[in-house]
Amino acid sequence: MLCNLGIVILLILIKYINFNTKNDMKRLITYFIGVIALLAILTGCQDKEFYTSKDRVKEGLPVQVSLKFQVDISKSLTRAAQEEKYEYWLDNLYILMFDETGNRIEITDDNGTPHSFFQAGEEGGAFNPSNGGTEVQGHLSFKAVTANNARIVGIANLETTSSSTAYSITKEDLDDIDSFSQLQEMVMSVQDAEPIERGGLFMMTGYVEDESGGNKITIAGEEGGVTTLEDYSLKLRRVDAKVEVNMSAEAGNSSWQHFSFRPSQWRVMRVPKQSLVIPAMEANEQGNWDADGDYVDTQFREFEKLVEVDEENEHLYRGGSFVFYMPENRKAPKEEILSDNYALRDEMNSEPTDDAANGKPGQTHENTDFKYANDNATYLILTGHISYTNENGEEVNADTRYIIHLGY
Repeated sequence: MLCNLGIVILLILIKYINFNTKNDMKRLITYFIGVIALLAILTGCQDKEFYTSKDRVKEGLPVQVSLKFQVDISKSLTRAAQEEKYEYWLDNLYILMFDETGNRIEITDDNGTPHSFFQAGEEGGAFNPSNGGTEVQGHLSFKAVTANNARIVGIANLETTSSSTAYSITKEDLDDIDSFSQLQEMVMSVQDAEPIERGGLFMMTGYVEDESGGNKITIAGEEGGVTTLEDYSLKLRRVDAKVEVNMSAEAGNSSWQHFSFRPSQWRVMRVPKQSLVIPAMEANEQGNWDADGDYVDTQFREFEKLVEVDEENEHLYRGGSFVFYMPENRKAPKEEILSDNYALRDEMNSEPTDDAANGKPGQTHENTDFKYANDNATYLILTGHISYTNENGEEVNADTRYIIHLGY
């Protein structure tokens, strides 16, 4: 725009100068010198502004990329059969890189051979995670090219001959990915019949991100040089949601004596058997955030821990706990709950058992489906036994059943 302004000034000067006199010619020369100086200043300002505002690099130059990686730390409460360290263990890592249009950028070794899959402890030391605890991290190095607004995705613990997770996904599956949109749509299946058990390693995925969570990065550098992404890190997170259930109970009336609640069994309903490889950036047309497919209801299981108390030489119970894992399952509700009454998510529709909705006293109804919750939203069924002596000295005993949806 500044250059255009200079040209306009020059054209105006030429249009209005009369060449009939010698003085006019001298005046024209003076004008030209002034205009040339002005254009030089304007052009210099424009070049400087363009450089600082665009901040783009020449793409396609081969560079060695070096970056940090880490496994996100979360509060851990594992079963006795599952050691804590395996929730964070990295056995292998697959790297995918995409340009700003979403096309895949090939990653190679020093000889130019495609090399996106890294095995912990492999020759050359490109991938050496600090396994054995909850703070697993390290550095990764690979050959790529310079790019603007690129995305780098990491997928850890693929199925190999020596390791596996609950999901069936292999290096060969990811070799077939050509674009970022294709990766976004990729779904992996849980192999177990009841997809809440985990043994061995955990599937993890994540982006190379800056401190604010942004995942579009510029890969700069000179041809043949080393580009170290100091301000970025590959942040790997478990694909599975880890659900910790702690059930506690207290007497509903201070006059009750010998109050005890002993949890018995738990069951998970509508557990998805599939998961997106990388989390969705937005909800789909149905308002859901996770992959649709098959859903299962698990068998009943016993509570893993019980809360026991001794009061006046009497052994009583006050609750219990258990832990399980499952694929993420964020579903849009049938109807939005406008109030702050969180318990409405478990409300069910009902219909009379005799098919006559006449509202007569004594008419019985049976529950049908949930009024607000999505039909495939995951929920728990919990059972237990409650006992106490009420204010009238009467013994109360009851087997109880509770329904609780997960999430909000």
